[in-house]
Amino acid sequence: MIFFLSTIEHTNILITRCLQKLFDCKIGLSDHTILVGISVASVALGTTVIEKHFTLNHTDGGVDSTFSMDPAKMAQLRRRKSLFSFIDPFIL
Repeated sequence: MIFFLSTIEHTNILITRCLQKLFDCKIGLSDHTILVGISVASVALGTTVIEKHFTLNHTDGGVDSTFSMDPAKMAQLRRRKSLFSFIDPFIL
């Protein structure tokens, strides 16, 4: 069985700014952590697209059900992400 779950220690969102400068493009994040903190921090660093797995019910099963966002977590991500909408990522 393949596990897609990542820990905070195994993420590397600091590379976001480097990739933006290197390729002169917008950068996205495929976040396989349980919480929303990595996604929110990546927005502060300039990420413009966040991919998170989504489920209506964690008991449905599947390889990604443990780290998929439910509607409440999706709403939390949206609220927290908006806290950083005023930041210019190139001045961080």
